[in-house]
Amino acid sequence: MKGYLHRTYAESFKEFGTLVELKNAGAYIIKRKIGQGNWYDAMGCYPLFTCMSWEKLGDDLNALNRSLVSFAMVADPLGDYSPKQLQKIFPDVCFAFKKHYIVDLQAFREKNLPQNHKRNSRKALNALTIHRLKEPEHHFGDWVKMYKNLVQRHRIRGIADFTEQAFHTQFSVPGLIAYGAFDKGALVGMALFYEMGERVYYHLAAYRDQGYRKSASFGILLKAILDFRQQGYKWLNLGGGAGLQEQPNDGLIRFKRGWANTMKTAWFCGKILDREAYATLTHDSRKNNFFPAYRQHF
Repeated sequence: MKGYLHRTYAESFKEFGTLVELKNAGAYIIKRKIGQGNWYDAMGCYPLFTCMSWEKLGDDLNALNRSLVSFAMVADPLGDYSPKQLQKIFPDVCFAFKKHYIVDLQAFREKNLPQNHKRNSRKALNALTIHRLKEPEHHFGDWVKMYKNLVQRHRIRGIADFTEQAFHTQFSVPGLIAYGAFDKGALVGMALFYEMGERVYYHLAAYRDQGYRKSASFGILLKAILDFRQQGYKWLNLGGGAGLQEQPNDGLIRFKRGWANTMKTAWFCGKILDREAYATLTHDSRKNNFFPAYRQHF
């Protein structure tokens, strides 16, 4: 197993809780304490939950019984399941959450890109040296600094504000692919991907100010897409937008949309495992779509 499927990736979230292995499904989830009591629930890893066998996921969750109050996740849109299967496994909460921008790599053609994507990509490839990094760990210090720049620039909060220790773990996950952009020998941008079989997932990217000015993100992505296509991968998941009701003027959404040649839906799923405890915890929660509802208070 590689990438998001590997135990090491799940270990990068140990600051949020402890790992629970779903042995039959071939996956890991994060067990979290609820408030100051003796209750626990679990979540799928960020940004997506994926597993080896979706058919066996329901059995694994049922086996947890009342040891957890609930479980919530965002299902990998490239997973081998149908919406009906998900709805059967997750009778409490299951709805279309986000559209993900997908590159069908074997159908990708640079000539079909929007004009600004083609222009910016070629500008970056002419101005910068862009290639796959043979030893990404050698650039770890630069990555951490650039990601801090990203966090400040976009005011990132919560689970996506990864710690240096979390990144140290993620850099050791089998299946990591990293591309770097260099300006006169200095690293000005870097993008991380994870490979899983015929699929590749765009994980994170970060840049120095100089990398932003020279459109490094465009050059890195074009170089990576062309390489992945040549290497025989089938899909590249660029991640989701802001939700089903997207903001069309959001720069990141326009960036992803320009590369994608197909779309797939990521589903948000939740299951109550201990109904008595869930009712106790949510007795004074406001009624809305938040799941689990009691997490509004913790």
